[in-house]
Amino acid sequence: MTETEWTASSNPEAMLTFIREQVSPRQMRLFGCACCRIFWSKLKDTACRSAVVMAEGYADGLAVFENLQILRAEIRESPQVSPPRLVNAAHAVTREAAWAGALQASHEVVQHVRLPRGSRQPYSSAKGDVYRQQADLVRDIFDNCFRPVAIDPAWLAWNDGTVVKLAKTIYDDRRWDIMPILGDALEDAACHDAAILDHCRGPGPHVRGCWVVDLMLGKS
Repeated sequence: MTETEWTASSNPEAMLTFIREQVSPRQMRLFGCACCRIFWSKLKDTACRSAVVMAEGYADGLAVFENLQILRAEIRESPQVSPPRLVNAAHAVTREAAWAGALQASHEVVQHVRLPRGSRQPYSSAKGDVYRQQADLVRDIFDNCFRPVAIDPAWLAWNDGTVVKLAKTIYDDRRWDIMPILGDALEDAACHDAAILDHCRGPGPHVRGCWVVDLMLGKS
């Protein structure tokens, strides 16, 4: 895969396979959770939603795997009101093997796509839209592997740690709306890296695991 293909790709599995040796279980688990959140409003089962939230916490060491296993069992045993494919996706992110779980979640979410009655959009086009969303998630979490970015510790220390505080707020509270403010703070801290600033100020999407926020928080 070339850099041009990476930036234009709408095939998340091919992208992830290409960078497989560079990714962490944490990042893969967060990717799987982000896939589930594409159709979050349709994932109505409490156990399923709790599983996704706990899997995100587990990725950051804030939950134990035994509790994920409990939710995994609850998902299978409780009456389900969500579409089966989304239930399967939520179940997948509770797997111990983050790589396999994330790819299964990605697949299940795409297979969930259903066209509204009377829609004239081709089914393949609707699935393609979800694939593109997932490819954007890959780029948000894993960055451009062809252009590694280095961080200057001075950015983090600037103005009593303003950049780190903003990044932590964004991460903890899902405040993706203030990503441009993080970009402004970084620029004020003498960051002139176009990739970082453009990502902060771009249209997104941004999710837990966003590479810029992770970079500022020292996560991997």
